[in-house]
Amino acid sequence: MNLKTIIKEEMDDFDWARDIKTNQDFAQDIVNKTNMWMGDDGLRVNLPFMTYHKGYSAKQLFKSSSLLKSKSPTIMFLEYMKNNYGFDRTDYIGVGDIDLNVNDIWFRYKNLITRKVLDNLKDKPINESDDFDWTKNIKPTIIKSELLFESLEDRLKSAYRKWCKKMKLKDQDILNDIENADGYVEELDLYIYDFEDPHSKMYQKAEELYAKEDYEGIHNLIADHQCRDLYTGAVFKDWISYRNLTKSSDIFQYKSERELARELSAAKEKSFTKKLKKASAGEDFDKIWENDDMLIVVPKSHIGACKFGQGTKWCTASKTNNYFDGYYEKGILYRVLQKNDNYKESFSNFQMNNKLVSDIENLSKVSINLRRKQNSMSMVDKVDYTYGNKSTLEFLNSLPSEGYKAIKNYQSLNEQNIKKIIREELIKESGVENYLQSIASITSGNQKKYYQWILDNLEQVPVVSYRSNEELKDKIDSFVKRMRRTGSFCEKKGCFDTAYNTAMYVPGVHYIEGYVQSMIPIVHAWNYLPEEGIYFDLINDIAWEEDSHFNEYYKVIDLNKSGVLKWSSKTGYGGGFLESPQFINSILQ
Repeated sequence: MNLKTIIKEEMDDFDWARDIKTNQDFAQDIVNKTNMWMGDDGLRVNLPFMTYHKGYSAKQLFKSSSLLKSKSPTIMFLEYMKNNYGFDRTDYIGVGDIDLNVNDIWFRYKNLITRKVLDNLKDKPINESDDFDWTKNIKPTIIKSELLFESLEDRLKSAYRKWCKKMKLKDQDILNDIENADGYVEELDLYIYDFEDPHSKMYQKAEELYAKEDYEGIHNLIADHQCRDLYTGAVFKDWISYRNLTKSSDIFQYKSERELARELSAAKEKSFTKKLKKASAGEDFDKIWENDDMLIVVPKSHIGACKFGQGTKWCTASKTNNYFDGYYEKGILYRVLQKNDNYKESFSNFQMNNKLVSDIENLSKVSINLRRKQNSMSMVDKVDYTYGNKSTLEFLNSLPSEGYKAIKNYQSLNEQNIKKIIREELIKESGVENYLQSIASITSGNQKKYYQWILDNLEQVPVVSYRSNEELKDKIDSFVKRMRRTGSFCEKKGCFDTAYNTAMYVPGVHYIEGYVQSMIPIVHAWNYLPEEGIYFDLINDIAWEEDSHFNEYYKVIDLNKSGVLKWSSKTGYGGGFLESPQFINSILQ
């Protein structure tokens, strides 16, 4: 579906509006400035964005390797669009990030100029017709135009980039840092990692601007860089997903990145509440027994676990950083929920470690975890207090007989899954190394080869708090503070992003990826300072507030800044290399 590209004029102080024209209008205007005439060697075409005044042979323009066959706009065309129509060039950043409008205009121009060439030839007497056999292969449409605003996502992305740049240019802290750096480009590597390399184009461009004392030019350079997809991808994904639940679906109504972050957080909350209301039996949970006093359900999804865990402190009922999937893969969780106060009498003699439970109300909601056989079970009460095998069995026996029978029947039907749970639990209890060895032993071919490579490179390393070294502490505290000024950073599920950025922007720090022992062995990323021989994990230190969430660390890969750049370029990942297809294939090859 072809939709007109409508460019809004002077909206909220944002000078991203040009004349109200469609991309087709721009393309037609350039075609109108393209002159043609018949020369001694046939039809010649003078392209307005080229400097060759004698024009080009029409035949030459449509050869397979000619510029009109190029999928991407030429540099001359980009410069022409900038000088004549005000489209800023973004391709100089070095990531091929050509303005989507310009890209679309280029496709349209090629289609229109092709028609003009063919129409022109129809009106001209051609004596040497054999010399124009090439016209038989020309079709009015050279290549299908990837219309800029065919998709809502492209339109939103274009608007978001412009808004992002405006926000960055409003950030006085960035401008202050530029001025305070006093010409030392390296001091600004937090914003652009290429500023560390004196030979990079970005570094040299910044030096040129410093020589002119053009601080705003450097600010603009940084803003362009930080509004690329690589840096804004996660926030834009949230924006496109939740914008209809915010106070305004118009990105330009938000005056700061913090305001947008708050709105998105509230929108996620609204979305989650809606999902809870829509939770359905069979898909999100199984209701296995109910009477006037009690309800017993088995959650089957994160939403189901949260719906029947509201008002508790269970990790499997948390909106974020939820552990339900880990439990669900390895066993069955039974939610026993009281509908009135009659349970207080039933549990009045309930004991924990041969002592009466003092706060019966905490038993109003109980989650029973049957991960193995019934002689090895556990449960948690409303406030997440854990009860062992004996107390759990006593609790089950205190339930109405039909309720307990329903649990046993449900458990029996899932016996095959329980056997799988036992096997995986044994792997988990044996640690990271045995866990990986077990996987290698039951796989074959490339899978086996890859896990064997991991085992060959597996090395347990000691991880300490970054605060144990005063100099490192100062660097990290300053770095984290600056990163959090521009958005969320160092969050519980952000180990790859955190370790990646720390290696990129804190001098001398390496990126480490491997496995940690948590509830189960998981892939994790942390950092290493070779100069001091210190391995440190900002997620454990800051996100978990030194709660020692991870027990053992096993390193697999150790990358300095150059290595991180290399694999980021190859995989398109900002960390998480062990799980990227490109990295895995490189190992297998």
